[in-house]
Amino acid sequence: MADPLLMTRVIQNIVQNILRYANSQTVISYQDEGNDLILSVTNDIKPDSKVAIEKVFTRFYTEVASRTNTESSGIGLYLSKQLVEKMNGKMDAALQDGWFILNVRLPIHRSQI
Repeated sequence: MADPLLMTRVIQNIVQNILRYANSQTVISYQDEGNDLILSVTNDIKPDSKVAIEKVFTRFYTEVASRTNTESSGIGLYLSKQLVEKMNGKMDAALQDGWFILNVRLPIHRSQI
């Protein structure tokens, strides 16, 4: 079952990522798929963005290679993925047609009545 405190931190990290890197649009959706809840966050990326999708979950990775970017530590998505996995979930990312897509999959534990 998802820990509310851990999930709060994951959502905070995702929102911070959106605020730093989204161009102007974000779509947040969720769906129930079998025994999993899937949260999808999709945002457009800035035209000059150089996102290395294979590195977004790497500790200390930031889109800006220069360390003059003091707003970003490069641990938000890394930490989020670690927390999601601790809750027996999965987190992945993709780039598609100028959009950054982040999916969080968490198991749903339902009580039998």
